[in-house]
Amino acid sequence: MIDGAVQINISSPDFEKKIAELDKAGKYLVYCRSGGRSSNAQNVMKSKGFTTVYNLAGGYMNWPAK
Repeated sequence: MIDGAVQINISSPDFEKKIAELDKAGKYLVYCRSGGRSSNAQNVMKSKGFTTVYNLAGGYMNWPAK
């Protein structure tokens, strides 16, 4: 996990409830192991009105500070 990250699992039944507690005007970087699930999470967040959501291309496997 990236230092300082908050884990919200898109596969969890309460995913939408948890993201509803976040500030929609905030800036978010979503990621998973390789980028697929985080792409889905990004799309859901944008459809729920989040304005700035980035997906870490290639997922955590491409994170430079492991």
